[in-house]
Amino acid sequence: MTSKRIVLVFLALLLPFSLLIGYWLHLLAEDRFDKDFLHLRQQQSLGIRLGNEALKEDFEALFRDVAYLAALAPIHDALNDDAEAAREQLAKQLAEFVAHKPIYSQLRLLDASGMERVRVNLTDTGISITPQPQLQNKADRYYVQETLRLAPGHIYVSPIDLNMERGKVSTPFEPMVRLSTPIFAGDQLKGMLILNYRAALLLQYFRDATREVPGEVMLLNTDGFWIVAPDPDKEWGFMRNRSDLTLAQSQPDIWSRIRNTNKGQVSLTSGLWTWESQFLIYSDFAANLHAPTGQTPMIFDQNIWKTVTLVPKTQLDDIKQESRSQLFRLGLVLLLAWSGLALAFCHSKWQKA
Repeated sequence: MTSKRIVLVFLALLLPFSLLIGYWLHLLAEDRFDKDFLHLRQQQSLGIRLGNEALKEDFEALFRDVAYLAALAPIHDALNDDAEAAREQLAKQLAEFVAHKPIYSQLRLLDASGMERVRVNLTDTGISITPQPQLQNKADRYYVQETLRLAPGHIYVSPIDLNMERGKVSTPFEPMVRLSTPIFAGDQLKGMLILNYRAALLLQYFRDATREVPGEVMLLNTDGFWIVAPDPDKEWGFMRNRSDLTLAQSQPDIWSRIRNTNKGQVSLTSGLWTWESQFLIYSDFAANLHAPTGQTPMIFDQNIWKTVTLVPKTQLDDIKQESRSQLFRLGLVLLLAWSGLALAFCHSKWQKA
């Protein structure tokens, strides 16, 4: 057998096998990426559930505190004009509560006009009871106006925002959630109880629960502003007069979907997006939350935030490239092995010739 003939035989053995291996590896790569992509989608959905569950668990404890404090005996007496002793007693009870649970920065009892009757503060210097001459009228605050609209036993949960002092955002930033419930005597609204919760704890629970989720994890308010963002400089735009720091500005196409649907997942040119609106719904807490004797069960049906994850296209491309690289190495090994066998076969034919 001539050398030219041997080369032709070798190529006849090698080329069809190479094409077959290439096609098989292409199909295998697509199948592997599809499986990896499905797993990634499941990870995103699970990560959102974990983040939302962490937030809901924390809120359940907060609702219990509201129910407990609203049932304190001096509450109603302290709202009477001539009840200085009752107000002092209530202030002491609230101060003891804050000492036991320093997750609150402020507890207040307001009358129906929005005037503070009792205010207890927790700062870095300790617990203080505000003297009566320093109490203020808060009737213009949004959370007071919202609470005034509630029926007996209902709880208002404010959006997560930043604490403000004298009209300015406190620095360093102090994330805050206000929980409030109206106080009634029969059918008459007497006042309201307001708790300022240090929401930095809430947000840390969220970050811890979603730490292992691939890609970027975000917590947005209902206007699309970042509360938790991959870039901390983008957070709290609505409190910093930065209307440009919203998902609506940076990703208008995906924000229109997120705003108009409670839950979804879609792959766009920017990457894989997954989102879910979180509602605080009484039925979610009914089994574990019990109102004090004589009180209406607490009810809260509010859309508080949207949890969003993004696996950027570059990360998806990396996953696909890694899959292809692994299969390329496998194909190279198979091709080298087949080439060796083909060469051995041709060599044996050449020797016999």
